This record gives sequence, C-alpha cells and structure tokens, in this order.
Amino acid sequence: MTDSLTYRRMGTAARGQAHALFAQTMAYVAATAALFALGAWLGRDLNGVVGIIAFIAAFACLIGMRSRRAARNS
Repeated sequence: MTDSLTYRRMGTAARGQAHALFAQTMAYVAATAALFALGAWLGRDLNGVVGIIAFIAAFACLIGMRSRRAARNS
C-alpha cells in the first residue's frame, strides 16, 4: 500500500460536540458507579438468597426494557 491516510483537522464545532458527547458519557458512567456503590452499601447485610433474587429481578428488568424498545422501534 503506497497510499497514506490523511486526517483532516476537526473544526471547533465538531470538537465541541465531541467534548459534549464525552462529558455526557462520563456522567452516565459516574452515575452507574454511584448506583452500584449505593446498592452494595444498602445490601451489605442481606443474605445470599435475597441477592440472587435481586439479580434475577434486575436481569428481568433489562430484558423487559429491551423488548419494550424493540416493540417501539418496529
């Protein structure tokens, strides 16, 4: 391959949009980590059976959200 790739520089508008998207993504990551820590702290004294039931319930919620989105998109 003799062709070299050339990259054009991002304009200020595109750079600002990229920064905004990155900031929004990091906010979601921080919120997820905070909720995970809160759930771990709240469930620190629960026994194993309650944890398994909560895990199954959370997984069922994820499946329900996925099917609702699929029904809305179709």
